[in-house]
Amino acid sequence: MAKSSVYQVVIKDLEVSIKKIGPSAKAYKKASEKVILRERDAIERYRDATKKGLPANGSWHFASLENAKSFALLQLKTIEQSVEDNLDRIQGYEG
Repeated sequence: MAKSSVYQVVIKDLEVSIKKIGPSAKAYKKASEKVILRERDAIERYRDATKKGLPANGSWHFASLENAKSFALLQLKTIEQSVEDNLDRIQGYEG
């Protein structure tokens, strides 16, 4: 059976990126050992990460690109909300 690619979502400060890790890559074995298979698991990981505060720095590995994108978009929306909250606080500050 052919090995399929793993998709890595990396979150560092306010940056979110997705990287494809092919079966021939050095990092593939380690990444494939902790891969997230289901969308439900991706959402659970997102909830766990956001409970600890922003940004949820780290990397997560997914079996499908769709799940990786969903997780990355949820993280971006959380970051966006945090930025908007900060803007509101700054604009509302009256010294």
